[in-house]
Amino acid sequence: RRVHGHKLIAYYASQSRLTKKMLKRTMIIWSSGEETSRVLAFLCINRVIRINQASLLEGCIKHMYMSYVKNCKFTSPSSLPLINFMQRSLVEILSIDFKLAYQYAFVYIRQLAIHLRNAMTMKKKESCHAVYNWQYIHCIGLWSRMLSLSYPNDTMEPLIYPLVQTIIGTVKLIPTQKYYPLRFHCVRALTMISGATNTFIPVLPFLLEVFEQTDFNKKHKAVNFKPLNLNCILKFSKSQINEKAFKDAVIDMLYELLLEHFHSHAHTIGFPELVLPAQLQMKEFLKKCKVSNFTRQIKQIVDKVGEQSVFITARRRTSTINLTDTKAVAAWERQCEEVTSPLKKFYTTWRKLRDRELMHQIAQRDQIHTDTKLPTIERPKPRDKTPALPKATDAEKKEFSALFDSDEEEDVDMTESFLPPEEKKALREERKKKEKEEYKQKKKEAKK
Repeated sequence: RRVHGHKLIAYYASQSRLTKKMLKRTMIIWSSGEETSRVLAFLCINRVIRINQASLLEGCIKHMYMSYVKNCKFTSPSSLPLINFMQRSLVEILSIDFKLAYQYAFVYIRQLAIHLRNAMTMKKKESCHAVYNWQYIHCIGLWSRMLSLSYPNDTMEPLIYPLVQTIIGTVKLIPTQKYYPLRFHCVRALTMISGATNTFIPVLPFLLEVFEQTDFNKKHKAVNFKPLNLNCILKFSKSQINEKAFKDAVIDMLYELLLEHFHSHAHTIGFPELVLPAQLQMKEFLKKCKVSNFTRQIKQIVDKVGEQSVFITARRRTSTINLTDTKAVAAWERQCEEVTSPLKKFYTTWRKLRDRELMHQIAQRDQIHTDTKLPTIERPKPRDKTPALPKATDAEKKEFSALFDSDEEEDVDMTESFLPPEEKKALREERKKKEKEEYKQKKKEAKK
């Protein structure tokens, strides 16, 4: 049925009523269906929009964006690939018409900036939760990917500066150890924009600040053999900060993000001057830190960055370009990017090993069996049902709740906050009407 539906797109496109019904159904499947169904649903949406672009594109962008925001409320290892798929497919739809994409990007990036401004001025727990949540972070990731993939584009380019300022403000809002994972998500978005658009963004201070704030020599109070997956969390709990896994995860993420950032600027003519402050700070960390597992990784980065600096300096000595000639500098940097430099060679081998490691982790979750004629995916089954336990008393509930932090954030749905002001008013008016109707019905029932 799914395949036949995709083949009948030309027929559906000729019937306006059928097209709208089909789009509604495919949007639901795209946002909440199975993996294979989601891909086929997106193919149908993409094909229909390209046939009737003028009448369907604007409504589809709005509906798909709101579906994306709703699905981003919670993130786990199983839901993250689906969120990434929605993000990439939405970027592809937005890339059909950059003028229309600019209008929506401007409105929604402005909404992110307004939430951040309210959090910075009011300084209340609720306003901070409006920024430090998964929906906000995934929206930053969406627009970062959109601006990165659309570059060079004169229409979308003016949005780079406001988005970068919004991301930097998000990092600076609560710069504590607790929110290191959120900081790393923002740094990854900034590195993506910086590398794709050839824009200098001061990313290194946010990573090097972690070396100053964290005492890696301090002995941990607890041991947890299960490693922390920072891709699926936004903050550390108090107990996690005291564990050994906290420092291991932070060092691993610093290693990855520093390497990615240095690689994105490895071909630039000012690379030796760019990395000099970072080199000095990392060398200072190597002197202070006495844990060999942590220093080994950072020393590797220092060595490779040093080799790349020597490589760039040697090429600069042999060149005769004028630094005021931007075209000549850009051509020189393109030549450096094509040549296999020490850092580029190291990064490509590391990236292959890292991707293989990630694939191995996915393979452990989904074991493929080929004993039968067709391969089948066997996912971990839920545990067998156990007899129902007696319910806890009020005293036991109070005792149990005292074990956890009281400052845990509430699960607030921020979907409505990402709507433009006009749509917010319309939603509120609808709610008021419903409330009045319910109140009248209750009165009638009470009279009867």
